[in-house]
Amino acid sequence: MSTDEGAVGTVPEPVAGSSGGAVTALEGLQIRDDLFKSVKYFITGTLAPNVSKLLEDGGATVSKFMDFSTHVVCGASGYDENEISQAAELYEVPSVTEAWVLASVRLGRLASTKAYFPLKSALFSNLTFAATQLDNRDLKRLFAAVTFHGGTFRNVFDSRTTHLISGSTKGPVYAKAVSFAGSSLALVTPDWAIESLRNNALLPTDIYHPRLVITPRIFKQAVGQRPATPVQKPEPEKPLASIIGFDFEENIAKTEVPTSGGNGKKEDEPPANEPPKATIVQQTVPQQQQQIVPGGPRL
Repeated sequence: MSTDEGAVGTVPEPVAGSSGGAVTALEGLQIRDDLFKSVKYFITGTLAPNVSKLLEDGGATVSKFMDFSTHVVCGASGYDENEISQAAELYEVPSVTEAWVLASVRLGRLASTKAYFPLKSALFSNLTFAATQLDNRDLKRLFAAVTFHGGTFRNVFDSRTTHLISGSTKGPVYAKAVSFAGSSLALVTPDWAIESLRNNALLPTDIYHPRLVITPRIFKQAVGQRPATPVQKPEPEKPLASIIGFDFEENIAKTEVPTSGGNGKKEDEPPANEPPKATIVQQTVPQQQQQIVPGGPRL
């Protein structure tokens, strides 16, 4: 379902600890005793007691030597950036935040480490986003990409919003944003965020204004006319993971958002409100054949 025309998209509240704070939202989690059996972790900084307990219950082993470790787990505060660099450059050992432990428990498997590197880039740092006119699937993905790269996503559109991401030019939220013309507010389509990530730079916002979106029109072919030019199939889009740099489902686990809805639909299915694709059916009208009789009378 898409967000209502008069509503701002509701985004998930991040788990405490996903951005560096102590992990406290651990009640009710069930962990397999062999989940972290293959993990030998070196600690830099101070780990939250709850995180240490999860690692212990999952079968992980603490290592005092980095070169014998499979992971470097960074505490919420006090971790040494030099140790993180040393682990990567000398031993090729990945470093993760405490949130990696929580995400692995929620997934029931070891999450990839890339999304939880403590020194991640912050392309969208100091930017505050709100969204409207997006379906829930796109909203979740956009939230994951923006927050992972340092941005803040809020459920309210107000004076603190620096970027309103809108999927169309409809609704009172969009109209309100347009009335702020000339202010510091940027009104953009979702493509602005994705293309900025592709280019690793904040792109100009004016060329991504929702009013510039061209909606394709479907023309019906009249009977008897020449067939329309065949429509070429668009090139398949790159998966989001190749753009934002991590597995979407793992970041969903990180932010306590269910990876699938209650209707049992798969993640790669199109949104329910997406209009069906039109199919042009070509009809051929048979021409009347004139019978010619040899030697017949001429009229």
